[in-house]
Amino acid sequence: MFAHLPGSGTWQHGFTTPAQLAARKAPYGPGFHAYADALTDEVRALVRTRRPDLIHAQHLGFGLALAFARTAGGNVPMVSVAHGTDVIAATEHEQARAVLNEIVDASGRVVVPNAAMAQEVDRLTDGRHTGRLVVVPWGVPLPAAPTAHPRAGGTCAWCTPAGWTPTRTRSTPSRPSPGPSIISSP
Repeated sequence: MFAHLPGSGTWQHGFTTPAQLAARKAPYGPGFHAYADALTDEVRALVRTRRPDLIHAQHLGFGLALAFARTAGGNVPMVSVAHGTDVIAATEHEQARAVLNEIVDASGRVVVPNAAMAQEVDRLTDGRHTGRLVVVPWGVPLPAAPTAHPRAGGTCAWCTPAGWTPTRTRSTPSRPSPGPSIISSP
């Protein structure tokens, strides 16, 4: 099942049973608690009906992740994913920090993209859940990006780990190519 709020239903997610929730979205501030309570009521009804084996909560700061945390209540295992903006918000705003803590408290595992973010989540939760934090790096390892190298006469060829390509060939590159790199999102 894919639970989502209005406006996110156009994403081609591949789930066969999407459930659009009706709660009116509200950012952090005075209306956030009422929004989170309304979401929790909707999610609780879905969980009671669908009986999931696992809850996967994206972002440690969204109201929907908080509703999942409040609904899981130790009865349904929950895995959460930190994305960075949620952790930054929790360092700057007390309401965001309280939400992050409630979500991490309810999660059996919290996936973070790097050790620095794991340390920050650990700090924000006062070290209560160090063993729940799992680092799964962003990105996909790829060979080095092609690099242009000038040739005599001012022309260029592409240098890749396999050598010169695609229009002019040369048996060996003029300088070694770097090893694999990782492309990641911010």
